[in-house]
Amino acid sequence: MIFRSTRCVSIGYSFFDVLLKGMPVDRGLFIFDKVPVIKLFRLLTLTSYHSFFYYIFKRFLSTTERTVLDFSVIAERVYSARNFYYYSYFHDVLAVKRFSLGGVKFFMLDLTAGKTFSFKDFAIAFLADLLNSYLLSIKSTINVLVATSGDTGSSCEYFLKSSSCINVFCFSPANLISYFQALQMYTINCNNIFNLKLQGSFDNCQRVLKLLLSANRSCTTLNSVNLIRVLAQSVYYFRCYYYLINYYNIKGNIVISVPTGNFGNVYSVYLAYKMGLPIRKLILVNNENDFCYTVFNSYLLSCKTFLSTNSPSMDVLAPSNLERYFYFKLDSLSFYNYLMFLSSYCRTHVYFSNYSLFAYRCCLYERKFLCRAFEFSGFLLDPHTANAVSYILKVSILPNYPIVCVVTAKYFKFFDRSPLSQPVFKQYKVIRFLESRRPKTYFFNVKDFTKIVGFVTLNML
Repeated sequence: MIFRSTRCVSIGYSFFDVLLKGMPVDRGLFIFDKVPVIKLFRLLTLTSYHSFFYYIFKRFLSTTERTVLDFSVIAERVYSARNFYYYSYFHDVLAVKRFSLGGVKFFMLDLTAGKTFSFKDFAIAFLADLLNSYLLSIKSTINVLVATSGDTGSSCEYFLKSSSCINVFCFSPANLISYFQALQMYTINCNNIFNLKLQGSFDNCQRVLKLLLSANRSCTTLNSVNLIRVLAQSVYYFRCYYYLINYYNIKGNIVISVPTGNFGNVYSVYLAYKMGLPIRKLILVNNENDFCYTVFNSYLLSCKTFLSTNSPSMDVLAPSNLERYFYFKLDSLSFYNYLMFLSSYCRTHVYFSNYSLFAYRCCLYERKFLCRAFEFSGFLLDPHTANAVSYILKVSILPNYPIVCVVTAKYFKFFDRSPLSQPVFKQYKVIRFLESRRPKTYFFNVKDFTKIVGFVTLNML
C-alpha cells in the first residue's frame, strides 16, 4: 500500500511514514493510493472485534510492514475489557440497539464504552498503543500534537499518559468545551502531558497544529487529519453490519446518520463504503456551525461567524477532512479554488456530483426536544447524537432501508449543556472524582504563535 498527499501525488509514503508524520510537509492530507475491497462474506464469519479489525487493517499494510509489529496482538490487547467496559458484559466493545420513536424505527450504534466515553477511543486507543510499541521497538521518541474540541484531547491523553517515549501537547479552545471534557483533560497530571488553552476557536487550534506539524519532523498527531485514525474508525461500521445481519436479520443496503464537525467520522463511513460496506445513503448532520450543510446543498464555500453551541465537539467552521473527500470529487479547478479558500476564507463555489451523501442542519430546539423525548423513553441522549437522530425523525427517507444512528458520547459528558435535569448527573462518582483533582493548564492567546512555538519546542522530546 502506497500513501500520497492531496497536494503532491508524485511522492509515495509508507504506512509508518503516515503514522509518524501525521500530515505531509506540504500541509495537505494523506490519502490512499487505492482502497482495497473487503470480502464481506469472509469478514462476517469472524466473531471478535479485534479479529474484524486486523482482517481489515492488514489490507493496508505491505508484507514487510506486517512483520515489523504483531498487529493482531496489539488489536487483541486494545479491544478488550482493559479499555472498553462493554467487553466485560457481552465480549464486545460496542453495541447495536433497536429503537422506535415517533413511529420511526431505527438502530443506534453505541460507541461510548471507552475510557473517555467517546467514539474517539476506538481509533485512538489503537493508535496510541501502536505508536508506543513502534517507538519502543526502534528506541526512538516523538511528540504528539492534538487540536481538540473536547473528546480527542482527553482520549489521547488517557491512552498516552506516562509513556516514556511520547510527549503530548493538546490545544483546546478556552471556555468552549464542556465542563466534563475540561475535567477529563486538565486534571491529568503526568509529566508528558501539556494542556494548552488557547483564546480562540477549535479552528484556531487546528491551524496552530498544522503549522507546527509542517515545521517539525519530530511531531505527529492523532487527530483525524491522521489517515490511520480514520482507517481505524471505519472498522466499527463493518462490525455494526455484522450485528444487523446476525442479530436483527437485516440484509442488503443500510442508511447511516452521523453527527459531524470536522468530517472525520463521516469520511470513515465513506471509506467503509469504498471498501465494500453496502451503504445506500450517508447522512451527515451539522449543528449551527453548518459548513458541510452549506457546501453539500448550495456548493458554496463560506466561513460563517463561529457559534458556541450545546454540542461543542461539533463546533467547527472549516472541516479539515473535506479535503480528502474533495480531492476525489472535484475537478482540478474546483479543488484549486477549495485550497485557496482554506488559505483566505474568501467565498467561492465548487461543483461536484454527489449521490450517496446527504447533509442536514440541526438547531438547538430540535436537540433539546430529542433529548427530552429520549429521556421519557428510558435512554439518555447526548446533544451530539441528537443531531444525528433529528433528520430521520423529521423526514421520511428510504423507508425500505434500515437506518443506523451513531451514538458518539455518553450524555453526562455534557451535563452543563444538556436540557436534562442536572441533579441526575451530579450523582456520578466519576465527576466527583475528577473534581477532586487539581487541573494543570497553560494559557495562550492564539495570536501569540511565537510564544506557543517556544513553549512546545522547550518541552519537546
